[in-house]
Amino acid sequence: MCSIQVNKLKDKKQSANDAKSDLANAQQQTKQLQSQVDSLQQQLQQANTDKQTEIQEKIQEINQAIADGNSIVADKQKEVDAYNQKISDLNQQISDLKTKLQVIASVVTLT
Repeated sequence: MCSIQVNKLKDKKQSANDAKSDLANAQQQTKQLQSQVDSLQQQLQQANTDKQTEIQEKIQEINQAIADGNSIVADKQKEVDAYNQKISDLNQQISDLKTKLQVIASVVTLT
């Protein structure tokens, strides 16, 4: 009977040792997986930082393009305004000439 109990104790001890070994292996795997997770988080943070930098650069490029376009539009508007002023001046000259022609025509008719 004593040997049965000894064998049971040996089996329990072996089971405990196996469990300790399994636990140690699981802890080691957990550490390795945590290390991989940490590495992936760092890569993700770096990729996010890189993408944010890229986005900011694109925003600056777009804003510069808008500013350049607005400047071109403003310059063209000045040209249009200058042409409109010339047209207005020419229309005034035409009106003045028409008035003079009417005066001349009325004088010629009177005489």
